[in-house]
Amino acid sequence: VALEQAELFRALGPEALARIQPHLRERAFYRQRILFREGDPAASLWVVRRGAVRIYHMSADGRPTTLESHGPGEIFGALSALDGERYPVSAEALEEGFAWCLPRDVLQRMLDEDPRVGIEMLRIVASRLRNAHSQLHSFARDRAPADHTWMKAVERYEKAVLCRRT
Repeated sequence: VALEQAELFRALGPEALARIQPHLRERAFYRQRILFREGDPAASLWVVRRGAVRIYHMSADGRPTTLESHGPGEIFGALSALDGERYPVSAEALEEGFAWCLPRDVLQRMLDEDPRVGIEMLRIVASRLRNAHSQLHSFARDRAPADHTWMKAVERYEKAVLCRRT
C-alpha cells in the first residue's frame, strides 16, 4: 500500500506527506518474526505496508492470545508511541512483508502541527475500541457462542492470509 493510502496518513496532503517520508524507517519482516515484545520501549508507531501482523498477549503460563491482526495500511503501536511507555503487547509477522516505523518524536510533532493527524488517530482508536467492546459484550452474554464466533473469525483471517501467499 502507498503511504497516502494508509489509515493514519490518508487525511494528509502531499506537503505533509513529503515532510514525514524522510523520517519513516522501512522494516522488512518474514513470517513469525517478532517485531516487538511486550515490555519493549515504545519507540515507534508502525504501519503495515505489505503483509500481515498479529498483536498478541502472552499469558502467565506461556500461551499467546491473539488480540487483533493488521494488514496493509493499518497502524499499530500508536497509543504506546503516544504515551512513551512500553508496549503492553507483542507483535509478530503472520507473513512476509514490510512495515514503516514512525519515530515517537516525529509523531508528536505531526500531532502538534496538524490537527487532522490527531482527528484521524482518534477515529482509528474509536473504531477499534468499539470493536473490542462489541467482542467483550458478546463474551459476557454467552461465552460458548462468542468463543466459536471469535475462532471462526480468526480461521477466516488465517485462510485469507494463506490464500494470498499461494
